[in-house]
Amino acid sequence: MAEAAAFQIDGVTRLVLRGEFDLADYDTLTAEVQRIEALRPRVLAIDLREVHYIDSSGVRWLVEAHERARTSGLRMLVIHGAGDAVLRVLRLCRLDEVLDLIEDTPAPV
Repeated sequence: MAEAAAFQIDGVTRLVLRGEFDLADYDTLTAEVQRIEALRPRVLAIDLREVHYIDSSGVRWLVEAHERARTSGLRMLVIHGAGDAVLRVLRLCRLDEVLDLIEDTPAPV
């Protein structure tokens, strides 16, 4: 089960996820990211560096969040660990070609 914590730093709203992200987390994390989106931040950074496992529902969640961000003009970044399992999944799904993936904490925009 994934844990989530949101905070704002230097104008960037960060949603930090920890643990395993699977179907059991989908509804809770969807509600959390939609709550953040309703606040209309300029930048939303989804931090997956402490996620050790992500299944297809987690991938779907990222794609849906990306689509909502694109539609609303919100910049969404996905922070990953270098060479981690989550990054491999995102690359297998070719989301590295769609999502704005970064390795470090985002700088203010």
